[in-house]
Amino acid sequence: MAAAPRLIPVFGHRYLPETPAAAGNPVFSVWQSDVILYGADLADWQAREDDGWDDRPWPPVREIPFWSELVRRNGEPPQG
Repeated sequence: MAAAPRLIPVFGHRYLPETPAAAGNPVFSVWQSDVILYGADLADWQAREDDGWDDRPWPPVREIPFWSELVRRNGEPPQG
């Protein structure tokens, strides 16, 4: 865990990875060991919250060390 990028709280149990320090990081939902993708970036996450999760296809999602692997292990591969 010490090597994993830190997470910045966005809302509830939704987080953005601190690294890389650039626009376009995905939004993860982290609840205990359940880590799933909630948005390809902040704008995508907000649109999905407002319009629905299946309203449009997923754009490419940036790979984030450690966190993206947990998403895959939870059976939720990033789309795109």
